[in-house]
Amino acid sequence: AITLKYAAQRLGVGPTGKSDTPILELGVIRKALIPSLARTIYLNMSYNATKNLFQTHHQDESKIAELDRLCCLLKPILIDHCLRATNTCRERCGGHGYVAANKLGRHLADIHGAVTGEGDNIVLVQKTAKDFLEDLKSGVDQLPELSSETTNMIARSDSILSLESIHHLLCLREVDVTKDLQQRVNSKIQRGTPLFTVWMKQEATKVLDLGYAHGERVLWELAMEVLETSPAVLRPLLTNLMLLAGATYIQESLSWYLLHRVISYQAAASLQVEIDELINEITPHALPICDSFGIPETALKAPIAGDYISFLTESEPKSEWTPSRL
Repeated sequence: AITLKYAAQRLGVGPTGKSDTPILELGVIRKALIPSLARTIYLNMSYNATKNLFQTHHQDESKIAELDRLCCLLKPILIDHCLRATNTCRERCGGHGYVAANKLGRHLADIHGAVTGEGDNIVLVQKTAKDFLEDLKSGVDQLPELSSETTNMIARSDSILSLESIHHLLCLREVDVTKDLQQRVNSKIQRGTPLFTVWMKQEATKVLDLGYAHGERVLWELAMEVLETSPAVLRPLLTNLMLLAGATYIQESLSWYLLHRVISYQAAASLQVEIDELINEITPHALPICDSFGIPETALKAPIAGDYISFLTESEPKSEWTPSRL
């Protein structure tokens, strides 16, 4: 919120050659901030759904294991996003991001605390993968059912920009990574390799891939449930935010989808154009979205989140401008 409020008033060079254009109108700023905002909303929807599930089922012993896995997959994905988003915000604020009064250094320090608050987050990702495979083996859980007709339709399509297509692509990756890891682990154990060696050394990367792939699919489904029950007036904007978050995630994993031939070259080529269009549609709503968070004004009391030009010209104690110790 601090960075978006700053970007909406900080003037940069515009068409006239003068500093008369808010930097939020510039593509390089929008492309850095708006996808982060979209993923923030998407993950917040998943987080709220998880809280509701915990409130409803926390005393149900049959649900404890499921809730435990859900929390284990949610924390690393949330904190990873917070870390990346906060660092991006600091960078987009330029030199102002170093100023202690603007609080970005403090927020970045808080996020680093969350990263290591319960130890290295990748341990939770490993636990998520382990618990998921055990539940598959025992029949408690199962892999998503995939329609070959839908898979073929997406592979031939010139666009993957729909909630259903993105969900199907998340499922495809989870299923493939799961079966690949199961085959690798079983094969090596049959040859006499100790499970610890296989899991923690030889296939450690595949284990993390599974944890994250499973997590993204589950969180997407939780967010979809929230979207379906959201007020009709909010649904179009929430849909665009989820589409942008999903499309950005698919783009980051585009090499995997192309190598497995589940996305056409045409769809891959048009993805950036579609992402840019979503960014332009969402940008006018960026500040109202930030206001909807209900963040107390005291938490947003940073010079660049208010009238920072007046702050620069007024006489302020120099201690306010002590560089953050990042």
